[in-house]
Amino acid sequence: MSSNMKIKFDQLQYQNDAVRAAIAVFAGQKLMPNNFTVYDQELLGKVQTSIGVGNGFTVSREMIFDNVKNVQLSNGINPVKKLNAGFPQFNIEMETGTGKTFVYLKTILDLNKEYGFTKFIILVPSVAILEGVRKTYEITKDFFKSQYDGTVYNAFIYNSDNPNDVREFAASSNIEIMIINIQKFNRDDTKFKQPNEQLQGVAPIDLVQQTNPFLIIDEPQSTDNTDNAKAAIRELNPSVAFRYSATHRDKSYPLIYRLGPVEAYDQELVKQIVVSSIEADADGNEAYMRLISTDAKKQTAKLGVYKFKKGAAGEQAEITVKKGDNIALKTKLSVYDDYGDVQDIDFTRDDDPNTQAVHFTTHESLTMASQNIQDENAKRLQIRNTIRNHLNKELYLNPKGIKVLSLFFIDEVAKYRASQDEDAELGEYGRWFEEEYERLIAEDTYKNLRDRDVPVREVHNGYFSVDGKTGAFKNSRVDTKGNNKATKDDESAYETIMKNKEGLLTFYDEEKGNTSNANKLRFIWSHSALKEGWDNPNVFQIATLVETKDTITKRQKIGRGLRIAVNQDGQRVPGFDVNTLTVMANESYEKFATDLQKEYEDDGVEFGKFEDIIFTKIERTVVAEDGTESARHLTVDESTQLVIELVDAGYVSSNRKATSKLQEAVQRQIIELSDEFGDVKAEVLRIAEHNMGRVPVKRDMPIKDVPAKLDLIKDPNFLDLWNHINKKTTYEIHFDEDQFVNLAVARLKHGSPISRVQYTTRMASIKQTDGGIVYDAEQGDGTRETVAKAEYDLSKFDILTYLQNETGLTRRLIARILNGAAERVTADFKMNPVAYEEYVGDLLNELKENHIAENIVYKMTDEEWDAELFKSEPLRGVVEGDTPNMVSVSDAKTPYEYVRYDSTIEKKFAEAANLDNNVKYFIKLPAWFKIATPTRNYNPDWAVLKEVNGEKVMHFVAETKGTIESELARPERVRIQYGREHFKALRRDGVDVEYRVVTDENQL
Repeated sequence: MSSNMKIKFDQLQYQNDAVRAAIAVFAGQKLMPNNFTVYDQELLGKVQTSIGVGNGFTVSREMIFDNVKNVQLSNGINPVKKLNAGFPQFNIEMETGTGKTFVYLKTILDLNKEYGFTKFIILVPSVAILEGVRKTYEITKDFFKSQYDGTVYNAFIYNSDNPNDVREFAASSNIEIMIINIQKFNRDDTKFKQPNEQLQGVAPIDLVQQTNPFLIIDEPQSTDNTDNAKAAIRELNPSVAFRYSATHRDKSYPLIYRLGPVEAYDQELVKQIVVSSIEADADGNEAYMRLISTDAKKQTAKLGVYKFKKGAAGEQAEITVKKGDNIALKTKLSVYDDYGDVQDIDFTRDDDPNTQAVHFTTHESLTMASQNIQDENAKRLQIRNTIRNHLNKELYLNPKGIKVLSLFFIDEVAKYRASQDEDAELGEYGRWFEEEYERLIAEDTYKNLRDRDVPVREVHNGYFSVDGKTGAFKNSRVDTKGNNKATKDDESAYETIMKNKEGLLTFYDEEKGNTSNANKLRFIWSHSALKEGWDNPNVFQIATLVETKDTITKRQKIGRGLRIAVNQDGQRVPGFDVNTLTVMANESYEKFATDLQKEYEDDGVEFGKFEDIIFTKIERTVVAEDGTESARHLTVDESTQLVIELVDAGYVSSNRKATSKLQEAVQRQIIELSDEFGDVKAEVLRIAEHNMGRVPVKRDMPIKDVPAKLDLIKDPNFLDLWNHINKKTTYEIHFDEDQFVNLAVARLKHGSPISRVQYTTRMASIKQTDGGIVYDAEQGDGTRETVAKAEYDLSKFDILTYLQNETGLTRRLIARILNGAAERVTADFKMNPVAYEEYVGDLLNELKENHIAENIVYKMTDEEWDAELFKSEPLRGVVEGDTPNMVSVSDAKTPYEYVRYDSTIEKKFAEAANLDNNVKYFIKLPAWFKIATPTRNYNPDWAVLKEVNGEKVMHFVAETKGTIESELARPERVRIQYGREHFKALRRDGVDVEYRVVTDENQL
């Protein structure tokens, strides 16, 4: 019996943050007094209509506006000045592959849990995305059932043949989710808008309107991108809409959460992108020619050719030709004499790019599908490189329980295979694949691969549209812009892809009964139109073999494989050492990276813009009147002032982009700021450096596997060091609630740096000049003063709930703390409620982490890390190219002949230890050497065996940092404290080892 793996789901912080952003918009919807007042929970958030149950929406537009601004500030987004007209709509930006469908399904359940809302509609732009939503709903249902105490919820795909689904949607008091394609109701003649006999003459839309549904708009740039679509959506009578996309074109709606491509990469939430480029050398000895495009307006065609270049046979170039042009004269190469002149040009007809052609007087016509030997060789090489890269990944990832998949996109299905019959004759791509696979798999390098003996015909297959009448594979249709014109036949391909998702992720294993075609399949072929709505976390290679115009954007290509890989237990396996997506490109990696960057920018992603709010994440130390110090973030006004200062100083341009002056400042780590911001220079440089970053696309460099020394466990120096550090521990946390409360109360009684809103008055004289209006400002900081204000309406603020969400502490414990300092808390809270909530939240988190770190007790156990793991886990890294991460060292002093490093500090440490005669042995501790902590496991940097004063031998575990410990961020300091307590436990039990935090090797 088959036992395909099931994907498991984690509680990921960034996904919870996206959910909370949506939930917080309605703060105030469920405000109830705590004093003996009981509400009927079943009616919360609902209203009874004449037909069924709808969403009861009571929160005012003004409260939503205030909530949205608070959400934006907490998420580092510039607050909006007003909400959009009509029903409220909000943008949520999540990079492809980070689980936006999971997030909005969880949001639906949380909206019900928090406020009782029950009616939701998910709007999608295409069949592909609809099938993807259906699949996510199916595979997450068990997880959500366990997370929400068995809450009943139902999702269905609207089908005009089943109108009673809509009746149940309106009448049910449970959570109801309708998934519908925008095409189903964006015209007046659709069945959705027509009276239906099964509904007693009522149109489905009439039932929907009475429920006041919450809308989830998936990919709004494609779903409501026309006036007609927007009008159709308004007709649904929605209460509110959340719009989820990686690229929001319409930015008129407030953005409440942002996880962009740079953030996703920095946090390793998606795969790292690597490009393997294939470029043919220009060869003017052959008449290479390719049709790139035609322009009906200018009556021209653009061709790819070789042109004459002095000192070389030729160079690749693009030329534009019109009727009557002579090709040999345009290229200055005689090999094109056979073509003669351009006789005529055919342009695109009926949205079909394949109708384009160029006709010549003395040569056969050139079409988009025309190939020559260079094109064929390049495609065959793409296939070969994809297979080789795939097999190399299997050598590394199969032992980790990860099945590797590769994806080929093609635009002519017949080039692969004519029909779904496995015995059908292969096209040229299919033949090339089998020839290259059998040649490569026979190499000794791959003799131990688990699936080596699976017949070649069973390791590859295609997901294509199937003709409903003949059963033959067929090309999916695309228009001139590359948009999929989905048909009924396409639906079968999407259904098959989704149905086999778990099977594709599961190893072929006869003993476990996993012997289906999907289990054996490792190389997937798909039509270029099937480019959205589905992905697979274990796609590690993507190749596009196109003969016509490539309608797949680079974002769509990488989107099929950006998601983090999963193992045979269905668990995510994070980290770039596993998650690298290789794109097999027939262009240079520089061009791929440049074009990808342009696609992001064309889609509205703004890189490197210094927004007013950018520096609000900076913490600065402030001193109260009584001399106590505390930390707070820069305010929006201070951040805005700092950005303006950078503009005035020439570090940032008028359009808020970094200048060369700022790039130089970051490189030198020196920047001139006014005295007001002199204390935050380091943080300004750090944020500036990050903000100037681009979406990282790395060149495909050879990965080097370095085995450990064969006699490693016999090396006396290794054994001496290893046996002093390899002891494992467990820990206990002695959380003293009374001590924690007393400490927190004492801090709160000292007061906070929060004050009433202050205003600064500055004077300037205005002058009219030939260059325009200029001003001459008075010198100085101006006058700062507090404007007298009536008390805030504190009923709008629920500080207990806020602090519970921010800190994870219980309401009872928080109430003890606030009541313990009630007089001062009340006074400070009244002055500035929002700022005070944030201040107390940060304070309690800091105290909690410090309290746990100070009261944790580690105890040594009988377990040890096994040195044999060095032999089973080779060191992997890059030693050449632009971004090496391994340095050569003496293998007499380390387990390997290289040391892998993650920073310049670590590289310098390794080089210094290698040259230090007092260092007898050192180890860059591997990733599997992890000390358990209450937060996340801690992996120290180094173990060092050192001779001191020529005789005493010391055993060190070292953590290398670029700054002193006290200046590190709080999470890093806490992890170091856990590491320190772990090694203290070893010393208590007689193990001679010292733990140090250092900036260089000499400090040991």
